[in-house]
Amino acid sequence: MWRCVGTLMMLLAMLNAYYIIHLVILLQLLIACGCNGERLFVVMVGREGNDLKLRFSPEQVFADAGDRVQFQFYPLNHSAVQADFNNPCIPINNSTGKGFFSGFHPLPLNTEILTTFTINVTSPDPIFFYCSQGRHCQQGFVGAINPTAEQSLEKFRDAASKAPESLSPGEASSLRTETTPPQRGFPTGFNFTNADNDKTITNVGAIVGGVLGGVAFFVILVTFGVFLLARRRNGSGPPAAKVKYKISKPEIVRNI
Repeated sequence: MWRCVGTLMMLLAMLNAYYIIHLVILLQLLIACGCNGERLFVVMVGREGNDLKLRFSPEQVFADAGDRVQFQFYPLNHSAVQADFNNPCIPINNSTGKGFFSGFHPLPLNTEILTTFTINVTSPDPIFFYCSQGRHCQQGFVGAINPTAEQSLEKFRDAASKAPESLSPGEASSLRTETTPPQRGFPTGFNFTNADNDKTITNVGAIVGGVLGGVAFFVILVTFGVFLLARRRNGSGPPAAKVKYKISKPEIVRNI
């Protein structure tokens, strides 16, 4: 009898050891997956909280090599461009040939589909980026991945506010050829030139038409300015939370 009891105890011990070993292996695998598995960080472009604003949200993330950062674009038309810490609002690939550019993502206010742009993080080094639409960069539309005390987002934002221009990749600097930076997105078709000195206008109807046209243009310009002022006071757009957004298929473009 005691021999049977001893045999049974031995079998139970062997089974316990078997399950314990496999349990330990399973825990090790879970820990390894948790430590080494990639993470996805979502950065909203053009939205802060429930409102559409000229901001990245969050403005900074801390990612490890192997993690991904997905930019989700909100109305109206924004981009994400990598810049050098010491040269804000200028694409880093203008000097290094490397870096990322999401392209512009024009979206209507009533859109329900958000476009995305995803990068793979391959280094723990700081990465800085900005929106290259208009002067959004100078207005604080900037962000960072893995900023440090020496290269902080606050320092980058302060330098960006003083940048003389904001460029997209492939766009030539206007400071080299023009005294006044061009306005991207301004409608074409307006050609303001001085008349030749040896020509005079003799048609009174043309003069009156020109004056009326100038007045009409001035009225339109003032109306547009009032609209922008009212929009700024009320925020940069309607609350984003009122729209049920859907995410389009992510596009992973390159390793950074």
